[in-house]
Amino acid sequence: MERKILLVGTFSTDRMNRHEVEFSYSLKNDFGFKVIEYDYREEIRLHGTHSTSYNIVKLMRLHNPSLVLICSGKGLNINVLNEIYDFLPDIKIFNWFHDYDLTEDPIKHFQRMSRVCDKTFWTVRSEEHKQIYRDRNGDSFTWLHTPPHKDFYFPIDCEKDIDVLFCGTPHTHRNQLLSYLLENGVNIQIYGNESGSFKWYDKLKPFVKPAVFNKNYNELLNRAKIILNPIGEPNVEGCFSDRYFYPLAIRGVGLNEEGRGVSEIFSPGIDTISWMEYHNCLRKIKWLLEKPEVREQISNNGYRLFNEKYNLTKILEEMLSYANLA
Repeated sequence: MERKILLVGTFSTDRMNRHEVEFSYSLKNDFGFKVIEYDYREEIRLHGTHSTSYNIVKLMRLHNPSLVLICSGKGLNINVLNEIYDFLPDIKIFNWFHDYDLTEDPIKHFQRMSRVCDKTFWTVRSEEHKQIYRDRNGDSFTWLHTPPHKDFYFPIDCEKDIDVLFCGTPHTHRNQLLSYLLENGVNIQIYGNESGSFKWYDKLKPFVKPAVFNKNYNELLNRAKIILNPIGEPNVEGCFSDRYFYPLAIRGVGLNEEGRGVSEIFSPGIDTISWMEYHNCLRKIKWLLEKPEVREQISNNGYRLFNEKYNLTKILEEMLSYANLA
């Protein structure tokens, strides 16, 4: 009997962390599911949430999937989920919430989600956060990471011609760090687009190149001796980012700012390098550039961790186990 999953999300490939594209690929190729994809964002823009609910329910009735996996971010609100639940309460529905910025109290958000979803997942921030949500939400809520798939991000045999690489959005904290590093003679390449209120400092703009995605992003990562991962803003609770997994996937060296979740997931000094203040970041960059043997050891350990634990196939296997579909 053919196993089917209805995957609801946004399937654009013009962003670095477009989870749905890799989810669909893995569910098809690693687990043998027939994946029915429904892109809700354009539907909401054109016709509103009610049309979206109707179309999802129509697809559920047509295909009778074993599971509906909704990758919601901020775009698919609770009203849509309520309508789906009211029509077809017997079909198992999982919600994978992979947005980093909740505009409301996350506890309230997941309490509402627990009524309409059999399981709600959110990307991991730290063991501390995990315990808080587990205590408040019980079995309806589970933390899961969202690392890349090994067929999308992987090692390439190429010249390491970039000393330090940063790719990301220009938060104030990142502007300050990158300015400090450039002023202190670090040869750093910067890739990223301005977004909303997040703008590059004028003095940084001559050094910034447009963001790259997918294949181009993988190739860029492979050229870097050090991949710099500062958090968005130091005062944002839950600052762990999926970008921390990308150096592992390409057998690279991640230089990660020590925020919530980093030390719980990685072993700094073994599979990654962490830093806490600008001068400490600068010192570790200089040290790593002088120590190719250390970079090789860190990259090999990180790549082993990625293959053994933190790759998308492993994560989806865990997710499917909650539906007895692994």
